[in-house]
Amino acid sequence: MSADWSEMKRLDGKDFMSDTAEPTKDWLSKYIPQHEQLRMKTAIAEAINNKTVFDLDHQVNCIDGSVAWTHSRAVPFIDKKGNILHWFGTAGDITKRKADELALRTNLMLLQQAERVAKAGSWSFDAETSTFSWSDGMYSLFQLEKGSVIKPEIYAEFAGADSFEKATSIASLIRLVATPFDEVLNFNINGVNKTMHIKASAVKADGSATMIGVNVDITSLLEAQQAVEELEDGQKSEILKAILNTQEHERYVIAERFHNGIGQLLYAVKLALIQLTQSLAIESTVKFEERKKYLDELLNNAIKDSRALSRELTPQLLQDFGLEVALKDICTRENSAINWSFQIAANATVLDPYLSIFLCRTCQELALNIARESQATHAALSLKENSGLLILSLTHDGTGIIYQNGFSDGIDLSFIKNMVALLNGKFTFNSNVTGSEVSIVLPMSTRFKLMHG
Repeated sequence: MSADWSEMKRLDGKDFMSDTAEPTKDWLSKYIPQHEQLRMKTAIAEAINNKTVFDLDHQVNCIDGSVAWTHSRAVPFIDKKGNILHWFGTAGDITKRKADELALRTNLMLLQQAERVAKAGSWSFDAETSTFSWSDGMYSLFQLEKGSVIKPEIYAEFAGADSFEKATSIASLIRLVATPFDEVLNFNINGVNKTMHIKASAVKADGSATMIGVNVDITSLLEAQQAVEELEDGQKSEILKAILNTQEHERYVIAERFHNGIGQLLYAVKLALIQLTQSLAIESTVKFEERKKYLDELLNNAIKDSRALSRELTPQLLQDFGLEVALKDICTRENSAINWSFQIAANATVLDPYLSIFLCRTCQELALNIARESQATHAALSLKENSGLLILSLTHDGTGIIYQNGFSDGIDLSFIKNMVALLNGKFTFNSNVTGSEVSIVLPMSTRFKLMHG
């Protein structure tokens, strides 16, 4: 190069840039992209003014038309009077190095972003120099200024009382650079309790040893898990209460049916048998036959009530004839004045036994309430399958379902709702003076939450 860099005397491009065999004054526009020319001129002027080595990484136009990176270095030749005579320099292809640097910066930026999002930080400890290094994320976790003096024992300084011993042990493991560890510690950072998951491993190569690790703040995760567990425990408690209340109610219903129905019939049978004596048969054949007929009626009624109660306790029709027949019988037997319509899809009736029983029990409760309380004239039951979901719907045109929180003449919808939730389903109920609708949606492959967590 000439003393003022106005003329390039010669360039041997080495298949990287085009050669210049003759001196040229347009080298800047030929070899330097326009966006780099100002930076190039500034660096040249500084080197000329200071009479120092020109040293710059910059982009150049390559022989193949592409733009690449080069490292240019030029030394000034100075005469005895201190004047620059000319410059001699070299240029090397550093395109790959620049690409690697860009990738490294990008990865570092992504790592920093990931640490912020994940509330995490990374660190390393060099055994040879005893240097403990933190990423930006670590300083953020412990709310320290970047560049603060740190050492492995800092874990013990911030550790809660229940984690102090473990933190002291971790500091020793870091300094030994030998044993990997995976621990969860509680810290008190500026009066705020935090829980961190710390994992580290040793890397040994070429006689050097380094412990590298990562800290992740899992406080929010643990709090969320605890909230979910408390919610699930509360739901399970309510479900269990509903189950126990229903069991008690069923026992009460059975006892009531025995006492007011079968029990009284059997007592009447006993009295009739006492009066049905041999002497009565001798005295009056007519009275004997009348008493016998009355006794037969009492026994028939007792058998009928026993069978009805048996159907309520164990839906025999379900076992013998399937779900469709059982549901139709459940809905129609309580009140013949209600006109029932049914839409039951065949693919919705082949179910696990417990699911079929649940549907029978639920329809039994709802149909019984409709028959006794709603004053309805028309009612409908629909059961269908759609994309693996079982959809049950009961509607009527009466005064609406009468329901209670406890047990009386109404129905405890909370029990049905909780049981549906237990089966991973959805329960909806709408009622007004013109009627009501109950809809239940269940996965056909459902399993009890309480049994399987």
